[in-house]
Amino acid sequence: MQDELRRAAAHFESGAFDEAESLCRKVLGGAPHDSVGRVLLGRILHAKGQVDAAQDEFQSAVKADPTLVDAWLNWAKLLQAHGHPLKAEGCLRLALTYAPNAFSIHNELAIILLTLGKVEDAGRHLERALEISPRSEIALCNLGIVRKHQGRIDEAVAAYRQAIAINPSLPEAHSNLGDVLKERDLQAAEESFETALGLRPDFPEALDSLGVIHFFNGRLEDALDKFDHALTIRPEFHRAIAHKTTTLFMLGRFRDAWKMYRHRFAVAGFKVPPHGRFPIPVWAGEPLAGKALLIWTELGLGEEILQASMFCDAASVASRLTVECSPRLLTLFQRSFPGVSFIPRTNPARASTVPVQADFQIAGGDLGAAFRNDFGAFPRHAGYLVPDARRVEVLRRKYGKTPKVLVVGLSWASKKSIFNGQKTLALSELSPILRQPDIIFVNLQYESQPAEIAEIRATLGVEIICDNTVDLSGDIDAAAAQVAAMDLIISVSNTTVHIAGALNVPVWNIIPGYNASGMWHWFYESEESPWYPSMKIYRRKQQENRDLIDRIDADLHAFRESRLRDVEDQSSVEST
Repeated sequence: MQDELRRAAAHFESGAFDEAESLCRKVLGGAPHDSVGRVLLGRILHAKGQVDAAQDEFQSAVKADPTLVDAWLNWAKLLQAHGHPLKAEGCLRLALTYAPNAFSIHNELAIILLTLGKVEDAGRHLERALEISPRSEIALCNLGIVRKHQGRIDEAVAAYRQAIAINPSLPEAHSNLGDVLKERDLQAAEESFETALGLRPDFPEALDSLGVIHFFNGRLEDALDKFDHALTIRPEFHRAIAHKTTTLFMLGRFRDAWKMYRHRFAVAGFKVPPHGRFPIPVWAGEPLAGKALLIWTELGLGEEILQASMFCDAASVASRLTVECSPRLLTLFQRSFPGVSFIPRTNPARASTVPVQADFQIAGGDLGAAFRNDFGAFPRHAGYLVPDARRVEVLRRKYGKTPKVLVVGLSWASKKSIFNGQKTLALSELSPILRQPDIIFVNLQYESQPAEIAEIRATLGVEIICDNTVDLSGDIDAAAAQVAAMDLIISVSNTTVHIAGALNVPVWNIIPGYNASGMWHWFYESEESPWYPSMKIYRRKQQENRDLIDRIDADLHAFRESRLRDVEDQSSVEST
């Protein structure tokens, strides 16, 4: 009987599932309570896509022998694989009542808990797993992942190094070590990824991560090679697709980049589902004479504002244009594009309750494939958003705007993005700028911390105006009027810089340096933005920001002096 099960297992491992199933059923016909045979049959049925039947076999196995760890593990893995992580967690917690010292149960439960965001609990189960098996390199690797999620980077590094000491041939340990080292030592991280690939040349995660290192180092063609290699191994590797898309944009290969950019809908967690919400064909460049086009904007407010730069292009080729947008942008967009019909997007996004008469639809992020296929296609506009002129004038008077005093808006954090940590500055880092005379500073930071502003007041004696009558995140029309009231905006990359650029207000945008992320729209190295002619880009290429801040400080001094000369020249002209 055991020989037949071994033969069945060999058939299973070789992919001969029918032969394996036949042998298993033969064994179980004579020994229906053989729990090991039930587990093997369950694995075979799962591999054949018979999920319910496989689950029945795992349940039968644990009923026959509740201490059989392999039965619980396979049952939990099936549940996890088919989108039931909470049931998988419950399954393994029940297993621990029968096998409390089972290393593999604690280790697998930790993995599932991590996917559920229960990081602290995952850490506790890995600590228990390592008490049971202190030299398990797999558990040490998993512990490294948990420690990274907890922000305990030194402990993550230590866990990976310990795993490598136990098993130097484990590519995952080297790759994971590289992932934590890249935040502090690019050279060491690169060496870790190279080691991982020396052990497993077809390791897509390590290839992608090494590509990111090349990207950070400005080696874009080398980065592209690594992303391409990763995608030949795993064509649906979303992370590598995103990184390749960013790199293509940075290299100015717009046509290829826009094609890759369409894959963004395959990435989980996007705010707007794709085209199926509207029973309208997707526009693929067909002539639109006599036709109506529906555009639905997507992603965050900043991206919607950027996509709005192409509304006029679309309106010039379509006979009628309708745009579905965020309700917060509705008033501003309606004033700015009077020839376009706008409808508010519901939240969560679904088919609009407003009837839409259109022949074609397109996602806002795909407009670039039609209208922005090289840098020459970006217009040198003088602003395409129109603020409420009355509100702008009221705010200018309120802030004490005079010809010889600059009003400068400040925003130093991004709080609504997955790239927050890369974007954000501490307000105190802007101290050299805040010491400059004859400048009124206005807080444009949504959800700002009063303690930060109070500290500046106490240490520098500088008052930053906080206008609580403007709801920066809820009332975008008011926010646009406030931005338009400024002489200059200094901000990290967030919605504020998009509003300023779209209004043609001078804006200095502080971004991460070689950022292989979703901020592809700032392109590569140039201080100019093709999207926004009024924008100057400052790239943070080091962890220490002092040199960058000193440069902004000097540029602000020059900007103020230039404005003062312009005022004096104008006064001279008027007096003659």
